[in-house]
Amino acid sequence: MCLEGNVLTVEMKDLFTRYTNDVIATSAFGIGCDSLKNPKNEFYEMGRGVTNFRGLRALIFLGYMISPKLMKVRMSVLYPHHNMMTVN
Repeated sequence: MCLEGNVLTVEMKDLFTRYTNDVIATSAFGIGCDSLKNPKNEFYEMGRGVTNFRGLRALIFLGYMISPKLMKVRMSVLYPHHNMMTVN
């Protein structure tokens, strides 16, 4: 948010993202967090990290979309403990 003179400028995407985060946290997990008053709350920051599909994470995601079996083999070779975290 930015206040210029008597005009308040609000980034709508950020506003709706924070509101949606609060609704999901409250309804799904029973966590009361106010992302609008506390912009650096832990639940919001973790959610942003999970939904960040840039760089290497984007390539890995694309690989799973194109060939899940190949990526499962490739990831188990690169990260031996990765196969314990995947759901069959």
